[in-house]
Amino acid sequence: MKWLIASLVSFGLVLTPVQAQGLLLGGDNSKTLAYNIQEGTPNVRDRYTLILPTLAFSTMSVQILYYTDFDGKIDPSQVSAKGKDSGITYTPQLVDLDKSARALTIQFAKPIPRGEILEIHLDEVLNPSHDGVYQIRGKILENSAFPAYRFAGDWFVTINSG
Repeated sequence: MKWLIASLVSFGLVLTPVQAQGLLLGGDNSKTLAYNIQEGTPNVRDRYTLILPTLAFSTMSVQILYYTDFDGKIDPSQVSAKGKDSGITYTPQLVDLDKSARALTIQFAKPIPRGEILEIHLDEVLNPSHDGVYQIRGKILENSAFPAYRFAGDWFVTINSG
């Protein structure tokens, strides 16, 4: 066992524990993103507000990835976005839900400026069928000569029957 820990440390593979909704999870605490949900009850239609941190660059697209344990359903016709502090509404031009890739991609009609804190609103989400903490990943497409999605962080959404 000591050799395993020594190997992980030498390769930099030891994760720092993080608090997410009161549960201890492995990961980078600085990349745990804030969110709000109205109900948080299994098998109930809900509204999610996923908050992206201050944008380091302008963007035209956001991608939300969810894992196989999230058996809830997202309605791509019920997506909106606005600046948390500015209150500016950003109109989605195209919202694509790729169920096989478990990815929701939102392309906006106009660029979202650098420095904005973005709230993504997902209405009419059918919550997962079981209690648990569900990891949802956020990525932001950098507006540049060579655009690429950049990791923004993870939301650890808690669903609990009470």
